[in-house]
Amino acid sequence: MKVKELIRHKWVVPVAALVLVFAIGAGAWAATGSGDNTQDNSLATTTDKPGVGADLGLGKLFGLGQFRGLLPKCDSDQAQQMREKMQSRLEAMLDLIRDKMSSEDRATFDSLMAQRKAQQEALQKAMEELRSTNEKLRDLIDKYLVPEDSSTSTTSL
Repeated sequence: MKVKELIRHKWVVPVAALVLVFAIGAGAWAATGSGDNTQDNSLATTTDKPGVGADLGLGKLFGLGQFRGLLPKCDSDQAQQMREKMQSRLEAMLDLIRDKMSSEDRATFDSLMAQRKAQQEALQKAMEELRSTNEKLRDLIDKYLVPEDSSTSTTSL
């Protein structure tokens, strides 16, 4: 049966819509879990090891914070708790991995994390300078973007 012949049948559109709904629902369920909170939280409670800490900005590790400005801000307590939980899990995971490393690899890991922190701070400083420059540029451009009268407007720029 060809696709053009399938579209002629009345049952194709509802079945396709149902398949799409189930696919989206399955993806959302797989991304969020089953809904019960019986997951193993052992990683979240093992943060007593020295070495890797919150001062390294691990919440943005692997670019996790790169879309922060694009998403709406959520100041709810639940969102803050979720961020703290994910942060502690990431720190605990890195601590467990670090514990398995040889002393040479551990030293390399620590130096790379310190280098990453320094680079991230430099990037944040550069982003602040860029925002300032963009703001100045917008202010300058706004001086020349005065609204025109509808009687004197032209179509050519």
